[in-house]
Amino acid sequence: MPASPDRPNPGPAVAIEGGNAADGATTLAARASALGWIDSHVAKLESLQADLERTLESKRDALAAGEVEQIEAVVIRETEQVRRLEELRRSRDRWLASAPLTQQVHSLGEAARIAEASPDLLARIETVREQARTIQKQNWTHWVIAQRSAAHFEEMLGLIARRGETSPTYGGDDPQHGGGLLDAAA
Repeated sequence: MPASPDRPNPGPAVAIEGGNAADGATTLAARASALGWIDSHVAKLESLQADLERTLESKRDALAAGEVEQIEAVVIRETEQVRRLEELRRSRDRWLASAPLTQQVHSLGEAARIAEASPDLLARIETVREQARTIQKQNWTHWVIAQRSAAHFEEMLGLIARRGETSPTYGGDDPQHGGGLLDAAA
Protein backbone atom coordinates (compact mmCIF):
# COMPACT_ATOMS: atom_id res chain seq x y z
CA MET A 1 0.00 0.00 0.00
CA PRO A 2 1.50 3.38 -0.96
CA ALA A 3 2.41 5.95 1.64
CA SER A 4 0.20 9.01 2.09
CA PRO A 5 0.43 12.11 4.29
CA ASP A 6 -2.04 10.64 6.83
CA ARG A 7 -0.71 7.12 6.60
CA PRO A 8 3.06 6.68 6.30
CA ASN A 9 4.35 3.43 4.88
CA PRO A 10 5.36 1.35 7.92
CA GLY A 11 7.49 -1.01 5.88
CA PRO A 12 7.13 -4.72 5.27
CA ALA A 13 4.95 -6.82 7.54
CA VAL A 14 7.64 -9.43 8.11
CA ALA A 15 11.34 -9.68 7.48
CA ILE A 16 12.19 -10.70 3.94
CA GLU A 17 15.33 -12.75 3.73
CA GLY A 18 16.96 -13.44 0.41
CA GLY A 19 14.47 -11.55 -1.74
CA ASN A 20 13.25 -14.46 -3.91
CA ALA A 21 9.62 -15.12 -4.90
CA ALA A 22 9.14 -17.81 -2.22
CA ASP A 23 10.19 -15.37 0.51
CA GLY A 24 7.72 -12.79 -0.84
CA ALA A 25 4.92 -15.37 -0.72
CA THR A 26 5.86 -16.20 2.88
CA THR A 27 5.74 -12.51 3.72
CA LEU A 28 2.32 -12.11 2.15
CA ALA A 29 1.05 -15.21 3.94
CA ALA A 30 2.38 -13.95 7.29
CA ARG A 31 0.80 -10.53 6.68
CA ALA A 32 -2.54 -12.10 5.76
CA SER A 33 -2.35 -14.35 8.83
CA ALA A 34 -1.61 -11.39 11.11
CA LEU A 35 -4.42 -9.32 9.64
CA GLY A 36 -6.84 -12.26 9.91
CA TRP A 37 -5.98 -12.77 13.58
CA ILE A 38 -6.30 -9.05 14.34
CA ASP A 39 -9.64 -8.81 12.54
CA SER A 40 -10.99 -11.84 14.42
CA HIS A 41 -9.76 -10.51 17.76
CA VAL A 42 -11.29 -7.08 17.15
CA ALA A 43 -14.62 -8.72 16.22
CA LYS A 44 -14.60 -10.64 19.52
CA LEU A 45 -13.82 -7.43 21.42
CA GLU A 46 -16.60 -5.52 19.65
CA SER A 47 -19.14 -8.20 20.53
CA LEU A 48 -18.03 -8.52 24.15
CA GLN A 49 -17.90 -4.75 24.65
CA ALA A 50 -21.45 -4.41 23.28
CA ASP A 51 -22.60 -7.09 25.76
CA LEU A 52 -20.76 -5.39 28.61
CA GLU A 53 -22.25 -2.01 27.65
CA ARG A 54 -25.77 -3.49 27.91
CA THR A 55 -24.86 -5.08 31.25
CA LEU A 56 -23.57 -1.78 32.60
CA GLU A 57 -26.77 -0.03 31.49
CA SER A 58 -28.75 -2.66 33.41
CA LYS A 59 -26.48 -2.14 36.41
CA ARG A 60 -26.95 1.63 36.27
CA ASP A 61 -30.75 1.19 36.17
CA ALA A 62 -30.63 -1.30 39.06
CA LEU A 63 -28.42 1.02 41.13
CA ALA A 64 -30.76 3.95 40.48
CA ALA A 65 -33.80 1.87 41.47
CA GLY A 66 -32.05 0.32 44.48
CA GLU A 67 -33.02 -3.19 43.33
CA VAL A 68 -30.59 -5.38 45.28
CA GLU A 69 -31.61 -8.67 43.62
CA GLN A 70 -31.28 -7.14 40.16
CA ILE A 71 -27.88 -5.66 41.07
CA GLU A 72 -26.67 -9.10 42.24
CA ALA A 73 -27.84 -10.74 38.98
CA VAL A 74 -26.14 -8.04 36.90
CA VAL A 75 -22.90 -8.36 38.87
CA ILE A 76 -22.79 -12.09 38.06
CA ARG A 77 -23.13 -11.32 34.33
CA GLU A 78 -20.60 -8.50 34.58
CA THR A 79 -18.07 -10.73 36.37
CA GLU A 80 -18.34 -13.34 33.60
CA GLN A 81 -17.89 -10.68 30.92
CA VAL A 82 -14.85 -9.24 32.71
CA ARG A 83 -13.38 -12.76 32.90
CA ARG A 84 -13.87 -13.12 29.13
CA LEU A 85 -12.22 -9.73 28.57
CA GLU A 86 -9.24 -10.87 30.63
CA GLU A 87 -9.02 -14.04 28.49
CA LEU A 88 -9.01 -11.89 25.35
CA ARG A 89 -6.27 -9.68 26.82
CA ARG A 90 -4.13 -12.72 27.63
CA SER A 91 -4.72 -14.08 24.12
CA ARG A 92 -3.73 -10.71 22.63
CA ASP A 93 -0.60 -10.54 24.77
CA ARG A 94 0.45 -14.06 23.70
CA TRP A 95 -0.15 -13.23 20.05
CA LEU A 96 1.71 -9.93 20.24
CA ALA A 97 4.69 -11.70 21.84
CA SER A 98 4.86 -14.21 18.99
CA ALA A 99 3.43 -12.16 16.09
CA PRO A 100 5.22 -12.71 12.77
CA LEU A 101 6.19 -9.05 12.46
CA THR A 102 9.56 -7.43 11.84
CA GLN A 103 9.47 -5.55 15.11
CA GLN A 104 8.06 -6.19 18.53
CA VAL A 105 4.70 -4.47 19.06
CA HIS A 106 2.74 -3.70 22.20
CA SER A 107 -0.75 -3.05 20.84
CA LEU A 108 -3.10 -4.29 18.14
CA GLY A 109 -3.02 -0.83 16.57
CA GLU A 110 0.75 -1.02 16.13
CA ALA A 111 0.52 -4.54 14.73
CA ALA A 112 -2.24 -3.54 12.32
CA ARG A 113 -0.23 -0.55 11.06
CA ILE A 114 2.88 -2.67 10.54
CA ALA A 115 0.83 -5.31 8.71
CA GLU A 116 -0.64 -2.53 6.55
CA ALA A 117 -4.24 -3.04 7.67
CA SER A 118 -7.10 -1.38 5.86
CA PRO A 119 -8.35 1.98 7.11
CA ASP A 120 -11.57 0.19 8.13
CA LEU A 121 -9.73 -2.20 10.45
CA LEU A 122 -7.67 0.65 11.93
CA ALA A 123 -10.90 2.59 12.57
CA ARG A 124 -12.47 -0.46 14.26
CA ILE A 125 -9.41 -0.78 16.51
CA GLU A 126 -9.71 2.88 17.50
CA THR A 127 -13.44 2.43 18.18
CA VAL A 128 -12.67 -0.55 20.43
CA ARG A 129 -10.14 1.61 22.33
CA GLU A 130 -12.66 4.42 22.77
CA GLN A 131 -15.31 1.94 23.92
CA ALA A 132 -12.88 0.53 26.49
CA ARG A 133 -12.39 4.04 27.90
CA THR A 134 -16.16 4.55 28.04
CA ILE A 135 -16.60 1.25 29.88
CA GLN A 136 -13.87 2.23 32.36
CA LYS A 137 -15.66 5.52 33.06
CA GLN A 138 -18.98 3.72 33.58
CA ASN A 139 -17.36 1.25 35.97
CA TRP A 140 -15.71 4.11 37.88
CA THR A 141 -19.06 5.89 38.15
CA HIS A 142 -20.72 2.72 39.47
CA TRP A 143 -17.92 2.27 42.01
CA VAL A 144 -18.32 5.86 43.23
CA ILE A 145 -22.09 5.40 43.55
CA ALA A 146 -21.59 2.19 45.51
CA GLN A 147 -19.06 3.82 47.84
CA ARG A 148 -21.29 6.83 48.48
CA SER A 149 -24.28 4.56 49.06
CA ALA A 150 -22.28 2.52 51.56
CA ALA A 151 -21.18 5.68 53.38
CA HIS A 152 -24.76 6.96 53.44
CA PHE A 153 -26.01 3.60 54.74
CA GLU A 154 -23.31 3.60 57.44
CA GLU A 155 -24.31 7.10 58.52
CA MET A 156 -27.99 6.12 58.66
CA LEU A 157 -27.22 3.04 60.76
CA GLY A 158 -25.09 5.12 63.10
CA LEU A 159 -27.88 7.66 63.59
CA ILE A 160 -30.41 4.90 64.21
CA ALA A 161 -28.07 3.20 66.67
CA ARG A 162 -27.60 6.49 68.55
CA ARG A 163 -31.34 7.28 68.38
CA GLY A 164 -30.73 10.36 66.28
CA GLU A 165 -27.95 11.78 68.41
CA THR A 166 -24.75 12.87 66.76
CA SER A 167 -21.58 11.09 67.70
CA PRO A 168 -20.28 12.13 71.13
CA THR A 169 -16.77 12.17 69.67
CA TYR A 170 -17.61 15.31 67.76
CA GLY A 171 -20.08 16.89 70.17
CA GLY A 172 -18.17 16.71 73.44
CA ASP A 173 -20.12 15.63 76.55
CA ASP A 174 -23.43 17.12 75.40
CA PRO A 175 -24.76 15.05 72.47
CA GLN A 176 -27.14 16.93 70.21
CA HIS A 177 -30.32 15.51 68.75
CA GLY A 178 -31.55 15.34 65.18
CA GLY A 179 -28.57 14.55 62.96
CA GLY A 180 -28.45 15.81 59.38
CA LEU A 181 -30.29 12.78 57.95
CA LEU A 182 -32.66 11.72 60.69
CA ASP A 183 -34.77 13.82 63.03
CA ALA A 184 -35.29 11.80 66.21
CA ALA A 185 -38.03 14.13 67.35
CA ALA A 186 -40.25 13.22 64.36
